[in-house]
Amino acid sequence: MKPAIYVYRGLGASEQGLSMLLNALKRWCCMSTYDVIQISPQEIITGEWCKNASLLAIGGGYDRGFIKALGPTGMHIIKQYVQSGGRYLGICAGGYFGSQEIQFDKDGPLQVCGERDLGFYQGLCVGPAYGTPPYKYNSEQGAQAACIKWNTLGHKSNSTPINISPNHNAEKESTSVNGGKTVFNYFNGGGFFTCNDGCHRDIDSYYSNKDCSITTLATYMDLPETPAAIVKCSLNKGICILTGIHFEYLVEKLNLEDSDLKNVIPKLQSSVREREECFRFIMDQLGITCKSCKTHETSHL
Repeated sequence: MKPAIYVYRGLGASEQGLSMLLNALKRWCCMSTYDVIQISPQEIITGEWCKNASLLAIGGGYDRGFIKALGPTGMHIIKQYVQSGGRYLGICAGGYFGSQEIQFDKDGPLQVCGERDLGFYQGLCVGPAYGTPPYKYNSEQGAQAACIKWNTLGHKSNSTPINISPNHNAEKESTSVNGGKTVFNYFNGGGFFTCNDGCHRDIDSYYSNKDCSITTLATYMDLPETPAAIVKCSLNKGICILTGIHFEYLVEKLNLEDSDLKNVIPKLQSSVREREECFRFIMDQLGITCKSCKTHETSHL
């Protein structure tokens, strides 16, 4: 049996988020090494999956669905898996789900606030990070092309090296910024990561202790105080990466006719190669081997 990359499918997971995540994993991860397998809440609760899991990924949707479907038992198993050396990737709703506390649309019509059981990131995840246009479930109304600075400086990959080529066209987004790279990424409802009191301190040092080390992997360059968009939490033997943006979305899979995306898609189209390298960077941080740039399979597209 090959090691498995498990992707949550169940209450709370959006069909688009699930499809995008599966497509990206199968496109760029080394499929001769891993099986990419959808996993239900009921299967998570059994705990059997932990035996061959290289990664558990939970994508976009709504985290109250995850909580209801998994219950205390399922969430405890996920937490125990990570603390025992496992890997967790939480994207958008999965990022809220992995935080200690969340504030979503506070004082608004969609308000969801409270503590979360996993608590991999021991601070606060606040969203939607962009308030205009307002977020709407099952819609692209709140979609943005978020300008993200990726902190890849000095990164040495165990698989495919990160080599984001400089882009000299000022109208496109990939440029050098203080040793990192700025790249447009799809966003729709995700959060940013900050301290429990809402202050934008240096969360890397504020929350790092003997049991947990926090590293900010990417920041929102077009939001006040450039808050964290992606955090890596090293917990005992395990690793958790939480993100408010969708680095996994393939622009060709979006609805090109959707009027809410008319200003988003052109920016995303300008940076396809850069986002692929960012995806590889995240996988490498999680210890997942990606295919060679020259040999990745496309038969599933």
